Amino acid sequence: MTFNDVIDRIMPEVQAASAEPFMIYRTKDRDWDFAFTQNQYGEKFAWVDDVKERDHYALSYCGKDFSHGSMPFVYDTVLADRIREEYYVARSSGKDSDSIHAMTCFFVDNIAAFSSAATDYLTTVDKPLAALGEMCPFNLATGKEGWSYNEDLTADAIDYIERSVYDRTTLFPDPNISRPSDIRFDDYVKIHSVQLAGQNIVIAENPNKPGVFLLCDITRDNPLGIEELHNIVFSDDFLYAMRGFSQRIEAAVDALRNESIHNRLPPRALTADDCIDDSSNADFRGKLVIIKPEALSPEYRSMAHQLAECTGGFGAMPEARGNAVFVKELLSGNSCRYDRSDIAGIADLSKIPQWAFERLMKSSEQTKAQAVTDKSAGMEKNKASVHRKPTLKEKLNAARETAREAAASSIRPMKRNEMEVT
Repeated sequence: MTFNDVIDRIMPEVQAASAEPFMIYRTKDRDWDFAFTQNQYGEKFAWVDDVKERDHYALSYCGKDFSHGSMPFVYDTVLADRIREEYYVARSSGKDSDSIHAMTCFFVDNIAAFSSAATDYLTTVDKPLAALGEMCPFNLATGKEGWSYNEDLTADAIDYIERSVYDRTTLFPDPNISRPSDIRFDDYVKIHSVQLAGQNIVIAENPNKPGVFLLCDITRDNPLGIEELHNIVFSDDFLYAMRGFSQRIEAAVDALRNESIHNRLPPRALTADDCIDDSSNADFRGKLVIIKPEALSPEYRSMAHQLAECTGGFGAMPEARGNAVFVKELLSGNSCRYDRSDIAGIADLSKIPQWAFERLMKSSEQTKAQAVTDKSAGMEKNKASVHRKPTLKEKLNAARETAREAAASSIRPMKRNEMEVT
């Protein structure tokens, strides 16, 4: 079924203000469907959890939730809720940002201003919120408290999105040629690649495949540093692919500019002159270190991303055989991994800016407070453990938590200079 078919099917439930719960979701074949979620005894069907596991944006309603609304009202409500759900999933996975929140608020507030062609198109893509971000060339976030999005840009944003939908559905009707989820990027040859905002924006080509040109974003922010492809679009039209390529670059530049404005920090890079003399050969553990600017990609060569607290790693010790140095960025709190050769040395506290000194003091106080809390919790736990042994389940949970912490500490955002010259 299409999205319109699903809305048409649930309208009798809406008109009757039914209390019978049902779910609207997309199937594994990417079709829309809806089904009631419990039997006459009020028991939930077993398949409901399977559907939620497969479609993270599945929505649950009953007819009375729509207050006898018209079909257009129900259509807009469900689509807006679907986009909200995509935002919540992004936020829970750590991908929340001011720009994503602003785009969500913008669309929900202005959904009635979009044409039926635009909203119908959004119901055909797997991630409508991500598609809106691709089609809008600027960041709608304001950076001001109490402002969900820049309302002055509303008309321009709607116009850009409407024109992009027209391009995708009318001028170039085949950009979303279906592809298996396990696509091999090795089958394609990169034509253009730009690294910005922690990702590579890439156009690649394979003349032997339907949908010759592949447009995607590549990240490596996972514990193993493996390339992961996101926002994949295929097209047989090179100009269409190039337009999408340029729009993604503009969006990344806007995001970086807004981050710079929000931080209000000068774009000055720190060097070895800002370090304690001969500290490049010291033990970095627990120290505030400076990342060499040449170890970072150009957009991150500033003190905002260079100052970091060393949290460990074999490379943190001067005589160790390992090279890995794990750090936590002073400004963002993000965990990163570098080689020892990427570290300029230990920061000279008399030379670092005032904001960095204040952040360092605050971080030190939080660490001490956490240590006291952990110690108290440990004492209570030890008291409790005197009376009983841990169960097998508790041992397994403790092992899983240890594995998660080890994986999290090895995540390295793509801020290092890993630009691929094509």
